[in-house]
Parts: sequence; C-alpha cells; structure tokens
Amino acid sequence: MIQANVRSTQTMVNQRATEIRFKELTLFTDNLGVIASLAAFFAETSLESLYIEPETVSKESATNHFSTLAWILSSVTISLNLLTLLVAIYTMLHGPALARRGVPGRPAPARRRLPPQAIRGPAGSMALAVSRIFVQRKLALRLFWAGLLCKVVQATCLAAWRYPPEAAITVAAVFALFVVATYGTIKRVTSKFSFRQFGLRREDFIEIALPQGGSNLPPDVGGGAGPAGATVVAGGSARPANVTLCGWLMKQSAYLKRWNSRYFTLSASGELSWSSSSAAPPRGYVSLSSGDVQVAPITVASPGVPAFGLTISCRDATAVQELVVATDSNETRAQWSRALQSIVNRRAAAPSTANPVHQNMSIN
Repeated sequence: MIQANVRSTQTMVNQRATEIRFKELTLFTDNLGVIASLAAFFAETSLESLYIEPETVSKESATNHFSTLAWILSSVTISLNLLTLLVAIYTMLHGPALARRGVPGRPAPARRRLPPQAIRGPAGSMALAVSRIFVQRKLALRLFWAGLLCKVVQATCLAAWRYPPEAAITVAAVFALFVVATYGTIKRVTSKFSFRQFGLRREDFIEIALPQGGSNLPPDVGGGAGPAGATVVAGGSARPANVTLCGWLMKQSAYLKRWNSRYFTLSASGELSWSSSSAAPPRGYVSLSSGDVQVAPITVASPGVPAFGLTISCRDATAVQELVVATDSNETRAQWSRALQSIVNRRAAAPSTANPVHQNMSIN
C-alpha cells in the first residue's frame, strides 16, 4: 500500500514537471521565432547594401578601398544571419516534434488527446527536447550577435567610403559608443533577471525528470526511486549503479580561464567527464585510474563564480594536468571531494594495471 502511494505521488510529480516543461518548450520556440524574424530583417538589409555604389566617390579615390571591406562584411553579415535563421527554423521544426507529453513507465495516452506540436517523441522525451532547444537557442543568439556586430562594422566602412574623413570619424565614434552601450545594457538587463542572484543556475531548471533508460535518453535526474543499486546525484536524485556522483559544477577553461556551467559525471571506474547538459555527449574527461592524482579544496575569487572550489591535479611521467571546478556550497564540495578521494584511495589499494591518464582539456 505504501509503495503504491509512493508510485502515485511520483507519477503526479512527473506529470506536473512535464506540464512545466511544455510551457518552457513554448517559451523557447517563441524566443527562436523572434530571433529568426530579426535575422531575416538584417539579412535583407545587408543584401541591399551589396548594390550600394555612391556616385560621389571616384574609382581612383583613396577611400575606395573601403568598398571592398564593406562588401566583404556585408556578405559575412548575410551568411551569419542566414545561419541564425536556419538554426532557429530547424530547431522550431524538429524540437517540438521530439517532445511528448508523457510520463516514463506509463502507457502513452491516445494520440488524439495530445497537442499536435508535441506527439512524436518517446514517453518522457519532453525534458530532452527542452534541454536541446535551450542549447540551440544559445547558438542562435551567438550567431545573431556576431551578425549584428558585423553589420555595425560594415556601416562604419560605408561611412568611411562615402563621407569626408571628419564625418567618417564621427560616425565611427558613434558606432563604437553604440557597441559599448549595447554590451553594458545587455549585462545590466541579464544580471537583473539572472538566477544567480537566488543562488541558482538556469541549468537547474532545464535538467529535471529525464527518463530512465533508452539509447538516447539520459538517466533520471528528477527525483523518484532509481534502479536497484542506484547512487546519488549531488543534490539528491538517483543515478545508475555505474555512476558514483553527478551534478552541475562551474568549470574553468584550460586556456582562456573562463568559467562555464558543466554537467559532471564520476563513474565507478574512475572516469570524470563533463558535458553541456546531461543529455549532451561528453566534452572532455579525466581518468583517475592511474598516475598521481591530488584533490584539494580552494577558494575562488572570480566575480559571479561560487567560492567553493576544487582542484584536481593529474600527474604522470610526461605531463601535469589540472582541472579547476567550483560549486555553490561547502557541503557539495565536500561530497565531490569524498567521492573523488575514494576513487583515488581505492585505486591506490589495488595493483595498478591502468593506462596513463587520459584527458581532453581543450574542450571547455
């Protein structure tokens, strides 16, 4: 009876999570629609600028070399905006088609009862679709901002081509102030609506209730009883037995020293991997099964990054590699430290037959 009540509660929670995911799906597709409309507008205006050739500028003018640069930037702007348009359109077409309003482990409801935009994926694929649409939205935004920057530089080159030097310098200064003001405005607005002010990350709202099993679906991250022998996520959910610990951490890139949110997974075999989401393939990994591995807590002083950090140093006969991560609380850091140290201690207690340390630190 108690087990039946637990399953009933879990089913109700999963249903509510799916409804929330459906609203997020609609939000992200609407965002992509706005980006696609703006990208199409800028692509059209850049296409028109390819036909500009002012009659007041002679072919022998010293400023005529700006025409080549303006036309090159115009073609780059068109290409970037068309790429943005393609990413947005194909994501809006295929993302909702993957999603499905269903609960893992339960029979799918009749097709006629489902909305037409969310009916094709396997049961429980709503969270997977939302996660991947979220990643594609970030890509579309980056392409859009790159196209807009090229558009501004192109306009500066057109001014240098058509107008006297004094007027061209004034126009360039105005555009430079516009770029700085735009960057400051974006930072100010995003900080006011950032989840970090509440001690949260956007990824915490993207990665929940992913179904167990399946070749393309990640294991459950959203509560509920896991399989027999399941271990615990940093934060409380169940994972398969071959995973010792997993969860979101901030990772410092190896070369640019930038901080990014990454989903880390520590396997029972001693492999620590990270990815952009629990549904994405690994972007890199560290093998803790050989070499000299040191795990030490540190204090991170970077703005906007949690202060509770860890360094994971892997030393072998040829190289020393270091991974720097940070988390939101001392308890989570201690949990990761114990899990990593247990892998190292277990390996030290057994005869070593493993290969040298493998790592891909070039991908953030």
